[in-house]
Amino acid sequence: SSTALHEGSDSSFSLTNLFGGGGAATASPNLRGKSGGSGSKHPSVRPHISPLNRFKKGQDPVQTKPTSELLPSHPEAVSGVIESNGMPYIILPNKSPPGRFEAHLQVFSGSADELEPQQGIAHLTEHVAYMGSRKRERLFGTGSQTNAYTDFHHTVFYAACPVVTPRGNIPMLPMALDALQDVMEARVETSRLEKERAAVLSEMTMVNTIEYRVECQILSTLHRENRLAKRFPIGKEVLIRNWKND
Repeated sequence: SSTALHEGSDSSFSLTNLFGGGGAATASPNLRGKSGGSGSKHPSVRPHISPLNRFKKGQDPVQTKPTSELLPSHPEAVSGVIESNGMPYIILPNKSPPGRFEAHLQVFSGSADELEPQQGIAHLTEHVAYMGSRKRERLFGTGSQTNAYTDFHHTVFYAACPVVTPRGNIPMLPMALDALQDVMEARVETSRLEKERAAVLSEMTMVNTIEYRVECQILSTLHRENRLAKRFPIGKEVLIRNWKND
C-alpha cells in the first residue's frame, strides 16, 4: 500500500508517527465505490508498475521500462519510504483550493487479484473496512469528505479536509491519517458485514442498466485475452450472498 498527500500546509508532519509504529457510487464497471486457498501460485500474479515509480525511478524490482521512458517527476513532489514498515509516500503541494488537503491511502490490490470464487470480495472488503472505521467519524462536522473505491488493480481510501478544524484551529492532517490507518485495522463484525453486503447488492441493482451492461461488454471485448474481462469489481451476486464471516 502507499499513501499520497495533496496539501497546502506544512509538510513536515511525520508520517512515521501515524503509520510507522508497528463518493458517490459510480456506474462504471471498472470502478466500484460506495454511497455511504491453495498452495498453488495465484493466477493473477503479474508485474505491477506502481505509480510511485514516476517519483522514485529505477527502484521498483518489477519495473519493465527503462527510466528514460518514464514520465518525468513532478518538480514539487516529495517522496520517500517509511523505514519502519516500508510504506512509500508522496507529498504534492496543491494551492487550489486553498486551505485544504487530500490524503489517499492506496492498496495495490483489486478485483483482478481475485480467484474465481472470490469475485466481489475486494469491493465488499472495501465497504466493510471503510464503514467499520470509528475514527473516521471524528472527521464529521469539520467540512471533510471521505470515501473509498475499488477498481481492477487498486483499492483506495481517501479524506479531503480543511487544514485546520473550523472550531479551535486544530490541525487535521494527523486526524485524517489516523482515520486512514484505522480503516486498515477495522474488524469484520457480523453486523457490519451484513449491512455492507446489503449495500453492495443494492448497488448492483442500481447500476444494472443498459448503459452499464454495454460498457461491460465493451471492456470484456477489449480485454478478452486477460483476466479483466471476467473480474469486474462489482463481483458476482450469487457469491456475495453466500460468503460467511469466518
